[in-house]
Amino acid sequence: MSAANDKIDGLSKLFLDEISTLKGVSINGTQPRLPAILNLRVEGVSNVDLLYKLDLQGVCVAVGSACASASVKPSHVLLAMGLTEKEARESVRISFGKDNTEEEIRFAAKAFVEAVNNLRKF
Repeated sequence: MSAANDKIDGLSKLFLDEISTLKGVSINGTQPRLPAILNLRVEGVSNVDLLYKLDLQGVCVAVGSACASASVKPSHVLLAMGLTEKEARESVRISFGKDNTEEEIRFAAKAFVEAVNNLRKF
């Protein structure tokens, strides 16, 4: 289990490194965090629009909390953490697993950067 957690933590860090060129992206939450879950706020980008753009590329993200993943309402967890409704609507949840590969993470990160840059053009 420890080796799996270390791998997942490495994949999460790889994703963050790969998207580091994006401005206005911040991690929601505090350290330490679970390595398998990354919740990011992308300033100026609707989380639903980002979800759809990524889905078209085969990359799955969520916009709500895990217990309300079918909802498009702002995450009650993010609101309870002090984010505004606008900030919560700019946030996506990304999950990593032990079976993910570095290649998949690099692909997802590239798609993420492209989608954010595309959406910010509007």
